[in-house]
Formats: sequence, structure tokens, C-alpha cells
Amino acid sequence: MTYDFFEEHWDKNFDRADFRNIDNIFNTNMKLKLSALNTTTKKNKTWAFNNKYNHYLEGISPKLKDNRKSLKSLIKDKEDKLVIISFRLKKPLLTTGEENLYIHENPICKEKVFKIPMIRASSIKGKMRWVASKHFLENTDKLSDLKDIFEERAKLVRLFGGEKDNMAQWLNKHISETDFVEIEDPNEIGDKFKKYLEKNGYYRDNIENRQGRLHFYPIFFDDIALEVITPIDRDTGTATQPIHIEKFPIGTRGEIRLLYYPFDILGNEEKIEKQKEEDSEIISEALYDMLTNYGIGAKTSDGYGVAERDSIPNKEEIKGLILDE
Repeated sequence: MTYDFFEEHWDKNFDRADFRNIDNIFNTNMKLKLSALNTTTKKNKTWAFNNKYNHYLEGISPKLKDNRKSLKSLIKDKEDKLVIISFRLKKPLLTTGEENLYIHENPICKEKVFKIPMIRASSIKGKMRWVASKHFLENTDKLSDLKDIFEERAKLVRLFGGEKDNMAQWLNKHISETDFVEIEDPNEIGDKFKKYLEKNGYYRDNIENRQGRLHFYPIFFDDIALEVITPIDRDTGTATQPIHIEKFPIGTRGEIRLLYYPFDILGNEEKIEKQKEEDSEIISEALYDMLTNYGIGAKTSDGYGVAERDSIPNKEEIKGLILDE
């Protein structure tokens, strides 16, 4: 049995495929992925719990097999939350493609099989983590000691996962420059933070890494335009060879999709209630500022990739989506 991707979206009036309803494909793909994680419909979860949950939950956490309360928390469908934020571009958006053979040197990123224009999930995650980390550093002066700093920094680890070396060094350097922090060596800051994570259960079994509670998905678009940049020779003041760059034009619409799933505290209702409130605050501020102030994609420092403020929910509304308010 085969699946004809183009036949499903074929427009007989124009004799071509119409991908404007591409969200339907994403939803199908998303459901398949979530099904593998045992986090789709209540019916599927109930079946897994009543029949073969040991097999379905194998590899998630050995403790869940003997913890009926935790298994029921998977079934109730209240802890995992898919957040969908629609937006409209205020400035063009650039991404970097990997085409070996193309009509010019700067194609946008496309999905490998069907060549649908997209932004990778890893790119969205990296930018949102950077924004959240920037917010964290801006507020370190309001904290009282190094323990409070580590507590706030650990919230980023539980949301986005373990820190890469470059990110850790950047944070360690800025923390060491905080007025009330007596440790001047960034490496010592990093060592103390690792011990803090181990002590508080963020790292287990001597593995210095962990998965984050936030799961990111690609953003697909249905419109492409071409931008031409003409460099000027500084000596002669004349134009040189024009540079062609593919882009997503102003006004293009997209959707950011995030799955929030506090897998590491299932069954602990008190922790879930407290930490979900804290996590939603970080997510809403970082997501809103990323879209409206910092932008996504490439060349964001030049103003590319910013969304219209009136096209997205405000911070409180985004927080409400996570908390189901």
C-alpha cells in the first residue's frame, strides 16, 4: 500500500498540487510521532494502560510500571500540552538551505522529500533558548545569591535540556561578572552548577545530559519570494555582482507548535502545579519576544524574521494556553 502525497492535495482547476492546507499533513505526522510516545488520544492511552502498558511504556521510566498513579496521569491528558501560535511576518524571513544544485547560491531551507519550504525545529529551539537565557541574565541582579541564580538557570535546563558547551560558557562568564558573585572563574561557576544539577536530580546515572520538557516542530510555509542584494564597491562606488536570496516575504503566515510535557514529575501533583506555572512564565515571555523583537531564521540582527505584534497572542494569552486558562 502506498500513499500519494500529491494526489491528496491535487487542484484539478489549476492542474497542480495545492499545499496551502499543509497543516493537515503536519497534524497527521504529529499524531504518528505522539502515538509512539503514548501521548495521543485518551482511547489509545486507556488501551495501553488496561492491556499492554508495560510494553508501551518501556524505556520511558521503569518506575512508571509500578506506579499506577503515574500511569493514570498519562491517561488523563492534562499534563501534556500542544501550544499552537499563529503569526504573520512583519519583515522577510531568511533560512539557509542545503541544496547541492540550485539556480542560485542562496536557497531557503526545504523539507528533504517533498521540498516544502520550512524552518527546522532545531533552529526555533536554539533561538528560543537564547532569548530565555538572555531574560535570565537580565534578571540575575535581582537575585540574592549564587544558589538563587542556579535555581533559575536550572529551570532552563528542565525546559530545553542539557546545555551545549558554548551556551554554558556564555552563561558562566556573565554570572561570574555579577556584582554579588564572589567567584571570578567561569569554569568554577560551571563546575558548581553541574554539582547543583546532580544534587537536585537533573542528571542521573552519571549522565551529564537530559531531555527538555519542550518539544519543537518545524514551521512550514506556502510562499517564496526572491530578494536581490547589490553590493557596492567601496573604492569605485559602483555596483558589483547582484546576490540573489530566497526568502519568505512580508505578510507570510506560519504556525509555531510546541509540545510541553513535564515527563520527569508525573504523578507528583504538587510539583506539577508549581513548576507548570513557572515554566509557562518562561515560555510565554521567550516565545513572544522571540517573534516580535528578536526574530527567527537567519540575519535576525538586521531585522529579518520579525512577526507582527497584532498577529499573535500577548504574553498572558500564551501563558493561558499552556495552563488551559
